[in-house]
Amino acid sequence: RVLHTVYMRLMGGTRAMPRFGSHWEDVGFQGSDPATDLRGCGMLGLLQLLFLINHSHPNAAAIHKLSRDAIQEFPMAPLSINITHITLKAVRKGLLTGEANRLGSVWKAADNFYCGAFYEFYLRWKSGGKTIMDSGYVRRELEDFLLTPKGAKHALGISGNSRLGQAGSTHSVTSGGKKGAAGLEFQDF
Repeated sequence: RVLHTVYMRLMGGTRAMPRFGSHWEDVGFQGSDPATDLRGCGMLGLLQLLFLINHSHPNAAAIHKLSRDAIQEFPMAPLSINITHITLKAVRKGLLTGEANRLGSVWKAADNFYCGAFYEFYLRWKSGGKTIMDSGYVRRELEDFLLTPKGAKHALGISGNSRLGQAGSTHSVTSGGKKGAAGLEFQDF
């Protein structure tokens, strides 16, 4: 259900897609079976991608659009999982403790950091005219920055107030979804 929600929110449409198929590449998975990309973080990686989409659909749409750009493309789903790995490192290093205490939730602090980290990647990638050839370097540079107190603070700061893509875009998406126990919204089929 989570996987289908991610697909439908990024690609539009109202029907669930088959479990296997090249359509998963449209949302940034590297093959016809999304499970192969999820091995690194499993369900957490997928839940954080869903949070990004629910938290700010316009920003998620801008990231997705850039990931499919003819020149600046990148594999969005594996990148998302790499950002989840960075998020876990930030939690383990104690970089999110203050935010977790403020919010009363490590989960919320981690999700906010994840969104801010993805936004920072987008800004660096787009403004720097980066291509897939730059991906390893950009990821390492981003990780080195985010895993400092200054970088973590920056990611948390931009997670709630950035508008990627078109400046000033603040529209929200309404859907026929239902909220789950963790406050995540899922698409009805």
